[in-house]
Amino acid sequence: MAAPKISVATYSLRDSIKQIGMAGVAAFLKENGIDNVEINNVFTTAQKLPEDVKLFASKGIKTVLLTFDGNNFFIPDDGEEDRKDQLNLMKPWLDAAKASGISILRSNMGHPMEGIFKDQAQMLKDLAATFKPIQEYAEKLGITYVFENHGGQSSDVDFQVKFKKLFPSDKMGYLLDTGNYDPKKLVYENIAKLGNAIKIVHAKTYKFNKKGEETQLDFKRIIDGLKKVGFDGYYSIEFEGKGDAKDGVKKTIALLKKYL
Repeated sequence: MAAPKISVATYSLRDSIKQIGMAGVAAFLKENGIDNVEINNVFTTAQKLPEDVKLFASKGIKTVLLTFDGNNFFIPDDGEEDRKDQLNLMKPWLDAAKASGISILRSNMGHPMEGIFKDQAQMLKDLAATFKPIQEYAEKLGITYVFENHGGQSSDVDFQVKFKKLFPSDKMGYLLDTGNYDPKKLVYENIAKLGNAIKIVHAKTYKFNKKGEETQLDFKRIIDGLKKVGFDGYYSIEFEGKGDAKDGVKKTIALLKKYL
């Protein structure tokens, strides 16, 4: 049986990463038998990313995902320059991912401009117009581009499904964050709705009971649902609970291994 595809997001160690650096993250992963990592752009630069990936690789750790924050693709019809700015924002990171051998890049969709009312059809149109050249550029580089359910329209599964239909390429899809639907219980039915559009998973955890189960999310049900739709990608741990983050990550590793 193949080993579970478990990764850890550098974001999980956000409170200590300035002190321990990427080398410290790598040491922690190796101590806990994890050979995959997700790098968040807030902890690096496009220029430094290849160096960070090489550092992890020197320890036998593969970088499976680049997570990018800071974009907004909901540009109105008259925002041609703003659309170009978003493309220019993403290009250096896509190039760095390509140079580093990272095959998946995640960003947010963003949100419609404040004070501007738009119906869903208009939001889909605006988002697609901005995203198309970015997705085409990513695909040309062989990179799969994923949006995370991260609030707003991106956490509306109906919107997610409609948007995916505009981009039928297998190189575009979603990062499923297990904790980011509101209410959280929607994740179970939304897995079935997104199906093979799910390319990677954020295994979001907060708190554990005495049996090692996550108190807000049924991970057995989540993993069973993902297996049912044929998902066989990476589960990247994103611990967001209080207390010791390393302990939270360790408990999440144990939980994933229990059901994977």
